[in-house]
Amino acid sequence: MRFCVLGSLEIVDDGPPVELSGVKQRAVLGYLLLHANHVVPTSHVVKALWADGVPSTGRKMVQNAVSGIRRTLASRPHAAGRTPMLLTHAPGYLLRVDPESVDLHHFQTLAERGRAELAEGLAEPAARTLREALGLWRGPALADLVETGIAWPELAALEKLKLVALEDRFEAELSCGRHHEVIAELEEVVATEPLRERLCGQLMLALYRSGRQADALDVYRRTYALLVDGLGIEPGRELRELQRMILNQDAALTVPGVPAGQIRVATTINPATVGAGTRTIPGQRQPSPEPPVRQDKPEPVKTADAVPVAAVRLPPSAPADARAERKNVSAVLVSAQLGPGMADADPEDVDEAMRGISAIIGGEVRRFDGVAGGSIGPMYLVLFGVPRNHENDAERAVRAALAIRDRFLADEIPELGVRAATGISVGVAVATGSALVRYGSCDAPPMVTGSVMDGCARLLSAVPDGDILVCDATRHATDEAITYAPVPGGGRGALAVAPAPRAISVPATGPGLVGRDHELQVLRSLLGQVRGWRRPHLVTMLGEPGIGKSRLLAEFGRQAAERGEIAAALTGNTQPFAAEAPYAALTGVLREHCGFSAADSAGLVREKIATAIDRLAVPAEAAAWMRENLCRLAGLGDQPADPGQMLAAWCRFLEAIAVAGPVVVVLEDLHWATDELLDFVDELSDHAAPVPLFVVATARPELLQRRPGWGGGRRHATTTTMDPLSDNEIAGILRHLVAGDPAEAEQDPIVQDSLTEFCRVLAVRVGGNPLFAVEYARVLADRLRSGDWPDSERDQLPLPQAVHSVIAARLDTLPAVDKAVLLDASVVGEPVTPAAVAAVGDREQAEAARSLGNLERLEFLRRARPAGAGGEAAYVFGHSLVRDVAYAQLPRSDRADKQRRAREWAEATGWEAPALAEEKCAS
Repeated sequence: MRFCVLGSLEIVDDGPPVELSGVKQRAVLGYLLLHANHVVPTSHVVKALWADGVPSTGRKMVQNAVSGIRRTLASRPHAAGRTPMLLTHAPGYLLRVDPESVDLHHFQTLAERGRAELAEGLAEPAARTLREALGLWRGPALADLVETGIAWPELAALEKLKLVALEDRFEAELSCGRHHEVIAELEEVVATEPLRERLCGQLMLALYRSGRQADALDVYRRTYALLVDGLGIEPGRELRELQRMILNQDAALTVPGVPAGQIRVATTINPATVGAGTRTIPGQRQPSPEPPVRQDKPEPVKTADAVPVAAVRLPPSAPADARAERKNVSAVLVSAQLGPGMADADPEDVDEAMRGISAIIGGEVRRFDGVAGGSIGPMYLVLFGVPRNHENDAERAVRAALAIRDRFLADEIPELGVRAATGISVGVAVATGSALVRYGSCDAPPMVTGSVMDGCARLLSAVPDGDILVCDATRHATDEAITYAPVPGGGRGALAVAPAPRAISVPATGPGLVGRDHELQVLRSLLGQVRGWRRPHLVTMLGEPGIGKSRLLAEFGRQAAERGEIAAALTGNTQPFAAEAPYAALTGVLREHCGFSAADSAGLVREKIATAIDRLAVPAEAAAWMRENLCRLAGLGDQPADPGQMLAAWCRFLEAIAVAGPVVVVLEDLHWATDELLDFVDELSDHAAPVPLFVVATARPELLQRRPGWGGGRRHATTTTMDPLSDNEIAGILRHLVAGDPAEAEQDPIVQDSLTEFCRVLAVRVGGNPLFAVEYARVLADRLRSGDWPDSERDQLPLPQAVHSVIAARLDTLPAVDKAVLLDASVVGEPVTPAAVAAVGDREQAEAARSLGNLERLEFLRRARPAGAGGEAAYVFGHSLVRDVAYAQLPRSDRADKQRRAREWAEATGWEAPALAEEKCAS
């Protein structure tokens, strides 16, 4: 029996046609076939059948459809061991079939084989394989069900897989020189998918090779217009480079054996640029720079004993006039020396071992979202914070260093071979600091310049074998996340030992919780509904980093427990590296209730989980199932291919706890969660049993960028946003943190008054963020304790590094065009107008106006009143610190150039220019 879903749903065997009665049976079978050999929760099946509202008899109708499918499957003869079975398997159904009997599986296998053949340069076999794969499609997937109005996300995903396979087939055909044969089909597909740049590039190449250069360039113009006018973005690097090569009639375009996807300037090493023996790390993640118009000769990089100095250039070189910005980066240098056993090895064996080292480093770097650069002999460079800043770049760098070190110190290193893996020595250095990052054209990685590179090289020369030495700035930024040991002999820096257990940080912000009475009242009201109606409810608390979400919920849980309103309050924290621990938040809740720690033995963890389950009113069979899956969630045993059982067990566990009384579950930092966890939490309140379970998730506003419909329309879900505190509230927090209670402080009244006034002024700068207030209070307290704080500097404090990291990371979430406009706006004095920004950035006024509107919607700017001249929109920065950090990212030469253009424009238009931004750097 064969199942066909790539077209109308069909069941085919050697006997008479197999018929299913009714649309519901066909829909249930079709949905289960899309998830063949995986457990599908009943709720998912019901939702798939009735997206607009489930009837009261919905589950019964699904059960009837399942019974009908089982009768149909049982009525047909089957070969031994290949009988398809539809099983009831908590929390839903499992359709067990031979994968080879489903055309979807056959298509995926062929498409992957064809893609692998294409990657190996076997164009002709790849074309044949991909043609066979695409030949399995008889129309849209489950076309007969689509006609009834079904629009499942899985079907859209299948159409995208088909489109990718089609692109791969065109790639193979072009590599075989069949550009004439594919033009008509390419034109048809591009007409239906005009925004797929790979397809447009393939059509451009086919037209050019067919002698139709003008038509090829016309395809580019149409694509450019669609992207810019429709989405506000320009074509990608590959398409822009292809257009340039067509304009120049580059000879590489006529090479018949080179596919379109490979026609671009290759990422190669210039030994004169980096040093002899330099090469790239395979699979390195490339940044996405803005291309400049022209290219200059590369600058040489000085070396001393194979150690890079102030400037390290990642291959290939960047032009001197490329886009540049000042950024905080964390640099990692890895020294991986082969053991004595390779001293007399053949050069090819050494090369193979070195490529294995590169593969290991590249793999670990990608896990932590770094950029792997070139190598100088046995030394490898890795960067974090380029091209995008994260607020925890230093932590990412140290974690990557620990992972790389541990891989090389392992008993077995399969990538290196037996001889190479014997006696390998490794040392790693990590340094954090300010750098100038210059982005090159096309695929060129950035050039990074700054003393941080020198510092990292000096650390590497002093690191003991097998250790990781970090600079003081790196340690200060990662003290809470990494365990450190002192350097023997009292040297500078610290030795990284291991990642520290991550605790949920709830910083103190003065005398009790300040200014959150309204938010507390909202949470109390919702908890009252949960208690009174005994039903689950999900609250999502949104707010920028440091706004006080964790502090608010800690106070809410404490007060609820004191009043006896809840039976338990449990908290779990999502890891910033979610792929490493996708269910860490759920595990944290389990750990807190059962009372085990990450350091406990496996036996003790199993015992504590079993004890916690035994205290619940759970039947024996369900308890055994729960124990098995909760132990897996705690990291004991292999993770299942389908995590649905673990998630279901966690949900049932919480339901059983909530039977005894209301339970508050806090899931922190959900913006870092994987899509699977987000799906689970989003549907939790609807699918959990009717018990008083109050789930509160905290997240940053970017969660709504990933999930615009988060919680929308659900009866048992609420989303709220925490606003900044008032300036008076922030001033009180600052005053308390720096000097304590004025009534108890033994200070001169004049000093007290002066400090109070300074805190009031500083509060305006902090902008209502309690975390920023805490960081500024530390700086202020240090200045007061030192006694070295001249009166002339009393009106300013340096921007704390933690505050800078948070804001810089937010800026790097912006699209490139919008960020560039924001940096230009930081040069213009407030109010900011589209005309002024257009003049500063040498861009069209319409483009500036569009980006300023986007920045207002994202709350980087706010509308000023009154409007500018002629009714033109005017804006001010929502937070002065955002302006300072943006301004600090501009290189000095760029600042001076932009200020000059602003003055010239103001003089030409007669505009009364406000004072330009002060010449200062928030870094």
